[in-house]
Amino acid sequence: MTGSIPPASPLSYEGQVVVPFITRTFSPQTTFNKFPVPTIWINTEAMEAYMLVAKPLGVADWIMLGGVPGTLETITTPDSTVVVPSAANINFLNGTGMNITGSGNNITFNSTGAGLTWVSATSSTQAMAINTGYVANNGGGVTFTLPAVCPFGEVMIVANVNAGGFSINQRVGQQIQLGKFATTSGTGGSLASTQIGDTVILVCTTANTNFLALSYVGDITYV
Repeated sequence: MTGSIPPASPLSYEGQVVVPFITRTFSPQTTFNKFPVPTIWINTEAMEAYMLVAKPLGVADWIMLGGVPGTLETITTPDSTVVVPSAANINFLNGTGMNITGSGNNITFNSTGAGLTWVSATSSTQAMAINTGYVANNGGGVTFTLPAVCPFGEVMIVANVNAGGFSINQRVGQQIQLGKFATTSGTGGSLASTQIGDTVILVCTTANTNFLALSYVGDITYV
């Protein structure tokens, strides 16, 4: 099918432009240079429209015609949180075990995998991080402090290799279960080693507040 927009008419008026159009079941190629500029080509199979805008040196320059892009208004995350763009932008942030990269129109979600990151704790104080193992190695001892934010199921390990030993202090509202015993709730509670080789594995049983000594080696004391 061929024709023109608007249809050819014996009537003419100022500013009228007649644009020929053609319909086919395939898209135009650069060799399709026998049509005048501008010509509209409609691919009825793919429902796409093209316009011939130039024919430099006999090479047809067809551009696809598109509508106005849709506007992204919200994104709903798996926990049912609705995220609203700010200045037409939504940021992707790396979470635990996740590394997000982007290139062009692609976003790649890379899982960094499970497992602990090990840290040699040689200073007198050490703030603890989730999914991290610590080797306490300071002659004067290492005072660890539980993380303020710790999701359910996250694990931390402290192992002692120095006579100085270690203690694990709590923050407000936190408590550690050691077998059938429990530390004092809040900043007054703690665990401590007594010998070289003492080790404790902690798992978070209630997000941010409760921890269980899943396993321990040696004579771990508690307050």
